[in-house]
Amino acid sequence: MISKHSFIGTILLIIVFLLPVSSSAGAEKMVLILKDAIRIALKESYTVKSFRQDVIRREGYYRAQKSEFRPYANLNVQTPSFAESVYPVSQPSGLPVYQSRGSMEYDMSLDFNYKIPTDGTFTLRSSLNRTRNEIIFKNNTAKDLKGLTNLRLSFTQPIFTDNTLKEGLKEAELSYQSSLKRFNRNERNIIYDVTSAFYGLYRVSQMVEIYKERMDNSLEAYNLAKLRSEEHTSELQSHSFISYAVFCLKKKNTPLNTSYPHLPPHPSKLSLYHAY
Repeated sequence: MISKHSFIGTILLIIVFLLPVSSSAGAEKMVLILKDAIRIALKESYTVKSFRQDVIRREGYYRAQKSEFRPYANLNVQTPSFAESVYPVSQPSGLPVYQSRGSMEYDMSLDFNYKIPTDGTFTLRSSLNRTRNEIIFKNNTAKDLKGLTNLRLSFTQPIFTDNTLKEGLKEAELSYQSSLKRFNRNERNIIYDVTSAFYGLYRVSQMVEIYKERMDNSLEAYNLAKLRSEEHTSELQSHSFISYAVFCLKKKNTPLNTSYPHLPPHPSKLSLYHAY
């Protein structure tokens, strides 16, 4: 599972990439899409790196165990093998005579091995041996050349014991599959967390736009209501002035005050106005 600190760090990373970046040429905005956010999180996550290395290590061990069932060959070469010795031969007439003996040997073998699921092994061995012996005595040389070729097929099968080869292969396979599943689960957790954080941030940004639009609509409604209120007030004032003018005409002794737009404050005039 991804830790809390890693999750918070991922959210902060997304927010940082969404913020405008200042430059010498002017303010620029870097836009980070969800695909890039997931790629960055998977690439920079220490947990993902650790699980990936574990998968690689266990996969290598699993392949090594599988290779035990593949045929393989061993080549052994010992050439040349040279030996020479000198030893005296006693003579009844006087000084000893020295004899030289030397040998040259060539030896090579090739083993072809094949493992079977029962932990048994078939081995086909081919060997080649060449030996050359030489003896020098009193200016006489004796040479001897021998050659040996051998071809042999053998089979080795452990009995009354566990099949360690098959069990080792099964253990390596299970270990590799378990490591791969942990790696995939961790990747999916990171993708889920980044996606949730990304769309959470997107939701907040959209809510800001919605609230801004609501505020604009409310301001527009307020301005419209204010305009209607002013028009209605002006209309009432016009009706009041006309009524007052009619009242003054009926009462010729009352001068018309054009600067007074409201009803007369006197109770008698107010009652005549309402009677009219």
